[in-house]
Amino acid sequence: MTPRVLALVLLVAMLGFAGFMGSVGLLVREPLQILAPHQSLTLQSDTLSPAVSVRVAIDGSYRVRLEVDHSGRTRPPEVLLSPAGATPIDIDWQAENGARLTGQGQMNRPGRWEVTLADGSTRESLPFVVRE
Repeated sequence: MTPRVLALVLLVAMLGFAGFMGSVGLLVREPLQILAPHQSLTLQSDTLSPAVSVRVAIDGSYRVRLEVDHSGRTRPPEVLLSPAGATPIDIDWQAENGARLTGQGQMNRPGRWEVTLADGSTRESLPFVVRE
């Protein structure tokens, strides 16, 4: 092989490797938020209009408290909390005022969880991870 061909092959290989490494950012999805005991996180709706925010907090025994802020809406959306791929857990809901809804329940395990917001035909799933 002549030096010119060898240099061209190495250049193409290096450019191919650089292009592959540059495309990794396009292939990796945004990581899920992580919730640890004695912490809270806020999940924001992107689909519902006006937007709805859900604050999720857990204690050391995985007792969960949900605060749903639905200001600007005439009624709150349906809110379900479930482990990924499983049935929703029971939540005891209470209306605090016209724009806030609070609820408490018991999570049964750490892992991936989803808050599902439903308003008519519009449904949105907000996933997160519960850490041990």
